[in-house]
Amino acid sequence: MEKFLPLTSIEQQAPPQPARKSYARRLASSLFIVGLTLYCTRPLIHDAASRLRPTPTPAFHKNHRCDQVVPLFPPSDDVNLDRMWDYIHTEAFRNASIIRHSGAVRIPTQSYDDLGEIGEDRRWDVMFEFAEYLEATFPRMHNDLRFEKVNTHGLLYTWEGSDEKLKPLVLMSHQDVVPVPDSTVDAWTHPPFSGFYDGRFIWGRGSSDCKNQLIAVMETIELLLDSGWKPQRSIVMSFGFDEEISGRHGAASLSKVLIDRYGENGVAAIVDEGAGFSTSWYHDLSCGSFV
Repeated sequence: MEKFLPLTSIEQQAPPQPARKSYARRLASSLFIVGLTLYCTRPLIHDAASRLRPTPTPAFHKNHRCDQVVPLFPPSDDVNLDRMWDYIHTEAFRNASIIRHSGAVRIPTQSYDDLGEIGEDRRWDVMFEFAEYLEATFPRMHNDLRFEKVNTHGLLYTWEGSDEKLKPLVLMSHQDVVPVPDSTVDAWTHPPFSGFYDGRFIWGRGSSDCKNQLIAVMETIELLLDSGWKPQRSIVMSFGFDEEISGRHGAASLSKVLIDRYGENGVAAIVDEGAGFSTSWYHDLSCGSFV
């Protein structure tokens, strides 16, 4: 017999194979086809796997940080807007803003879990004082805009835009603050409703949660009114008064008015209270990297 025979000769001389070996042949053929398919499609499999695989988190370095993108400003040839922009960078505006914010903090608009009904529980009445302060501080908003009180203490301002087809922008905040228990007053560096300014911070309950946002919104609108600017899109300012106790009287009533007025999904965007930007423990919270 030759050392290497043609395939036909091997088949002729091979004894009949049992059925189990025929099955083994078919199985081997199937595995071969599967393997060939996997081999040919390996780029697709690799691509799918890479999408499922979590992206590795880069190692943080003390000098690694996120750079703030350059702010975008709409082009304008409005001299009054340019003048307003210059003004808010002055020491005069800064000092006036501190006084406005500090004055708001001095009014103890505390909301308590056990508050009774509005008009019956006299602890709600401090909200009248706060509303009077805002009216005296921001007169143009109260004279030039549509101003409504919702459920007694909810404040709703509407600056009608020139284009009725555009959905309005809603700017939100709340007037109330977390109560200060009498037993904790002595633990404060400065009295909780002093509005004390130490040259860097304004101290007091509500200075950052969130009368800062409320005053900032009202300052912005007041300045834009002074400049003579007119919005195309309506701007709505909605300020509740019991956010710290779930907003059952304030936000609930204001939201109903807004939905009745503009409908479901009837606003373009809502800007409300949220997390700020700060640096703590050498960690830049604005972008999640160590600095």
